[in-house]
Amino acid sequence: MKIVAIETIVPGDRSPLPSLVFVRVHTDSGLAGCGETYYTPLAVSTYIHEFLAPLVMGMDATAPEALWDTAYRAAAKFGGKGLELRALSAVDIAVWDIVAQTAGMPLYNVLGGPVSAAVATYNTCAGPTYGRGWRPGYGEATEAGRFDGWLKERGIAP
Repeated sequence: MKIVAIETIVPGDRSPLPSLVFVRVHTDSGLAGCGETYYTPLAVSTYIHEFLAPLVMGMDATAPEALWDTAYRAAAKFGGKGLELRALSAVDIAVWDIVAQTAGMPLYNVLGGPVSAAVATYNTCAGPTYGRGWRPGYGEATEAGRFDGWLKERGIAP
């Protein structure tokens, strides 16, 4: 199954998610995998189309480790630490999505399966307004400064 196209979607300034880039990797079998990354969306999108896509076009979409290694080694020649890795991460997620679709399994099972009933999550880089307006309850809990309590009430945090 070969990669035949890579599409980027930049929601833009009018979106509640203006700094995200969504990526779809299309295959010759018709499957498409989805990925995403955060920060400098136009630069990431440009890097994907001008550098990354030509590099991985035609590669096996069910071999994510080979794709990642090829793309990382090419970017590492000129530094490849910030934007390059964010762009690669979005494509990598999309390719793993294709692997999961091909296996007919949820991605978490492809990656080893669940290890606990609940997983604590946190926002490391998107800022305090990330998700506000599109996730019910999220804005209210954080605005009131009760996010830790909100997590505890749901059994997500100790």
